[in-house]
Amino acid sequence: MAREDEDIKSRLLRTFQGEAQEHLGAISANLASLERGLSVAESTEVVEATFRAIHTLKGAARSVSLLEVEGLCQACESVFSRVRRGELALTGGAIHAVQHAMDAAARLIEGGEVPERQSLIDRLDAVAGASSVVADTREPAAAPPVAPLAADVRRIESIRLATAELDALFVRAEDLLVPKL
Repeated sequence: MAREDEDIKSRLLRTFQGEAQEHLGAISANLASLERGLSVAESTEVVEATFRAIHTLKGAARSVSLLEVEGLCQACESVFSRVRRGELALTGGAIHAVQHAMDAAARLIEGGEVPERQSLIDRLDAVAGASSVVADTREPAAAPPVAPLAADVRRIESIRLATAELDALFVRAEDLLVPKL
């Protein structure tokens, strides 16, 4: 029974890692778009999508007991929550703080260590607590450099389909089998 539990936990963690990579990739792409600059409508949409991706990653991390990842996501979510409500301007410093936190989350998901995790959370809390006018989001002098996301994360290919679509594909495949035979 203990062996089955370990197998289930292992499969859940692998599934989580695959989904987490998708969310981290989307978050990273969204942050890059926000940093380049978008129209107000596009920016609002990307901020909303980023918030949802961070929120989903936070919940998934909690479900597999990766509480350190959950803590980083919670701090990032707080920043984006204030941005969504119009209480905080999304500056380059805020974007970099979130990206550093997501890079750290990626390392944690892969089983690495992040000794600067608490300083990243503190920095995000400071960003989230700052007013939109006086947002001091400069890098702290003692913050260690964080490697880019692509260097820390291996690519996991996956596709999501509704079961009805998958069933339809199976029926089509069976229909093609007859002429082939």
